[in-house]
Amino acid sequence: HSLGSINHSMVFKNDYLELIGTPKGKPITRPELKKAEIGINGLVFRSNNISLNQFNQNPELVIDNFLNGYIDSLQIIYSDSIKINFDLFDKIELTNIDLYAYKKGVPYPMVVPLFPILTNKNEIDYGKEFNF
Repeated sequence: HSLGSINHSMVFKNDYLELIGTPKGKPITRPELKKAEIGINGLVFRSNNISLNQFNQNPELVIDNFLNGYIDSLQIIYSDSIKINFDLFDKIELTNIDLYAYKKGVPYPMVVPLFPILTNKNEIDYGKEFNF
């Protein structure tokens, strides 16, 4: 990226996901990334029926009533396109992924939750098994 970060984007019909990281072993040149802690630093999604107050008061209820259904609908839509190598998947050791979300023209442009939880489901019941 021209600002010194490494950006990876996945673009869907109505949505996109962008992972932003920094080159290993090189100084961080983006000021907003210098302040970011290691791990997932931001999540942005749009909804017409979830208020910030609702989410702050009872995030688990919002996940149950809104986000689980949204994630389920994405899994149904994209399930045939998702291929998972479970042999490799089971060997993954999770560490961290840097993510930064920024929205221009608003008073608080950086979204930094403690940890973005999109669903409280922990099973992979979508996609097709794929082995090399």
